[in-house]
Amino acid sequence: MIVYPKTPKLQNAMDLIGHWGGSPIPIFYVHSMHALNQLVGYVKHINSGNGTVLYRGQCELYDKMAPNILHQKKAVLQKQNTELLDEAITQIQTDPPLMKFFNFDEETSGWDLYRRLIIEATFQHYGAKTYCIDFVDNHWTALWFGVNRWNAQNNRYHLRSDIEPESGKNFIVFEDNYSLKTLPPEPTLQTTQLTQRLLEKIQKNASSSISFKELYDIHLKNKFKGEHKKWESACKKIEDFNKTYNQNESAAHMYLFLYVAETNANCIHGLYLGENTYTIDLRKALPSTFLRPCSQHGWIVRSKKDDFSFNSNVACVI
Repeated sequence: MIVYPKTPKLQNAMDLIGHWGGSPIPIFYVHSMHALNQLVGYVKHINSGNGTVLYRGQCELYDKMAPNILHQKKAVLQKQNTELLDEAITQIQTDPPLMKFFNFDEETSGWDLYRRLIIEATFQHYGAKTYCIDFVDNHWTALWFGVNRWNAQNNRYHLRSDIEPESGKNFIVFEDNYSLKTLPPEPTLQTTQLTQRLLEKIQKNASSSISFKELYDIHLKNKFKGEHKKWESACKKIEDFNKTYNQNESAAHMYLFLYVAETNANCIHGLYLGENTYTIDLRKALPSTFLRPCSQHGWIVRSKKDDFSFNSNVACVI
């Protein structure tokens, strides 16, 4: 059972701004790398008995986390991609040099499911359309993928521009307190009121040398000054919040997903056999001739369910 972080604020370093769609998955805005580290550590701590927390950085926020092979809206294209994927996996299994490159030895000769999963996971890591999703176990690596966008024209990643339009807000149910705030009405002498207890005290202290009205005016002005200072302080906090809110709204964002993988399960050469998913640590499953998984802390998750939804294991979005 995934545990969601409940804290709305932590030392004023982060804000709970809302939830992802209609789910209970919280979305946090963090103000510094220290706040990021703190929140990541908190989520790992409260889910320490549930599995390994993995990370995924995205330039955009969608309504669900789904494999890229399902991004095609037309069923005929999905079917074609599935057929191409199956054919490619089969071809690799009949190619001795490639089987040797994957280090599939005699020990795995009868593990058809294992081999197919490892091959599909490798395809996913290198950009093919599969039923898997990429993750990493280092949040700084995930941040890199979140702030860099793949450019298909020149086949490389580019640092995102700050002027790129924000996307994904339609899938955030914002908290009521996370919106522009209006300033409270300014107090005046006319709106300032003394308590009944203070009025009785003034009445008791009034004398021939200083009248009730004089005492009343002195106390009224003193209370007005105090209320006006409180009002100025409240306005300053609201103005600072609105300034930060406007800056956040106008800036380009990235989204960091914290996903709890099912690693409290049997593991065979880097393949974790979870109840609902297959989780693959590519650094254990592949030989070191595959350099990229090692440098990128690469993990792959494939759902066992037909809907291929990964949302249920997301602990929070940053």
